[in-house]
Amino acid sequence: MAELATLKEYLSVLKPKVLLWVYCETNDLTDLIQERRSLLINYLDPLYTQGLVLKQREIDDALMSYTELMAFGGTATIRLAGLLRGLFQVDNYNGRVEELIKLSYVWKLLAGIFKPTPESSVEQVTPSVSPQDLDLFKQIVKSAKDTVYDWGGKMIFVYLPQFERYAETGQANPHYQTVLSIVSELKIPIVDIVPVFWRQPDPLDLFPFRQPAHYTPEGYDIVAQEIRRFLQMEMPLQSSPPL
Repeated sequence: MAELATLKEYLSVLKPKVLLWVYCETNDLTDLIQERRSLLINYLDPLYTQGLVLKQREIDDALMSYTELMAFGGTATIRLAGLLRGLFQVDNYNGRVEELIKLSYVWKLLAGIFKPTPESSVEQVTPSVSPQDLDLFKQIVKSAKDTVYDWGGKMIFVYLPQFERYAETGQANPHYQTVLSIVSELKIPIVDIVPVFWRQPDPLDLFPFRQPAHYTPEGYDIVAQEIRRFLQMEMPLQSSPPL
C-alpha cells in the first residue's frame, strides 16, 4: 500500500506516461497484513490525499529529527564506523571512515564472514496470506491502474522472484499464479522475471553469496534489460480503459 500512497501523493503530480509497478514476491503480500491496519488503508479512497508534495519542508524536518534520534546524539557515520569496527574487528582504520564504509570494502569483509549455506537447507517460505489479503491486493492494484489511466498513462506490472524458488528445494511462492491471475484479470501488462532468471546458466549466482537477499548488480541488470525489451515491444503505448 505504500506504493499506492506514493503514486497518489507524488506521481499524480508528475503524471509519467509509463509506470512500472515492481512487485517482490518475498514480502509484498505479507506487508499488507500490517499495512491494512495503518493510515495507508485510506489511499483506497479515490479522493484521499495528505498533500505531501506541498509539505516537503515539514517532511525534511521530521526526517532530520528522526536521523538525529537514531544517532543518539552522534553522527550516523561515526556510529556506523563503530559498529563496523566491532563487527569486523577492524582496529587500524585511523579515522578513515569514508574508506571503512565504502560498499566494496564492506562486501569484501562480508564475504569472509558469511559462509554460503547449502541451498537445500533453505527453509520453505509460506507467507500467512488470507483471501482477504489477496482481495485487498486486487483493490490496490486496480486503484493504481485507474489512477494512472486517469492521467493518460499506462501501468506495467513487474514480478520479481525470490531466492527460494531457485534453491535446491525449489520452494516456489504459493501465491505466484494467483497474483499473476489477478493482474491479468485487471488487463495490466506483466513483465514476469521468474522465467527470465530460470534461463540463466545459474540463477543462484544472481543473489549475493548465493543467499536469500536482493539481487546482485548482474541480477538487476537482467531485470532492467527485460523491462527495456518489453517496453520496446509495447511502444507506442496505448492505455486500456479501467475495469
